Amino acid sequence: MSLAQNPSTVRGFTGNVYLDEFAHHSDDEAIYEAILPVASLGYQVSILSTPMGQSGKFLRHLDKYHRFPDYSRHEVDINRAMGGGLTLDIEAIRRNMDADSFAQEYLCQFVDESTAFIPYDTIRGCISDQPDLSGGRSFWALTSQGEETLQS
Repeated sequence: MSLAQNPSTVRGFTGNVYLDEFAHHSDDEAIYEAILPVASLGYQVSILSTPMGQSGKFLRHLDKYHRFPDYSRHEVDINRAMGGGLTLDIEAIRRNMDADSFAQEYLCQFVDESTAFIPYDTIRGCISDQPDLSGGRSFWALTSQGEETLQS
């Protein structure tokens, strides 16, 4: 069963929980609180993600061993994956990305958000569960006056 990244949709179920790309979830604290009862009857919680800056519940789970002692931590960057048999032209990818993006997406590095043009919490706030009904590519933009506009 796959559910939306929404704390209210997971409530009422029991079973193993797999949180994919958890660092990119818009309401990570509430989602984590909601999934613990789901897995509390002996089920497993797995949290996987590429990093997203120096904030969020995912980073705290990795950094705070004493706070979350029941989790094992595993890091698989592109070099380890390729050492395990993944075939990929990593140099072509590196040539087509900036260094910070490559470090975060392929090297499991939590890039300091101070280097970002737009803070990650602002980006997370623009993520919506609303479907794209325009038939094209759409995104929300924040103007300098703080107004939200739909751009197509």
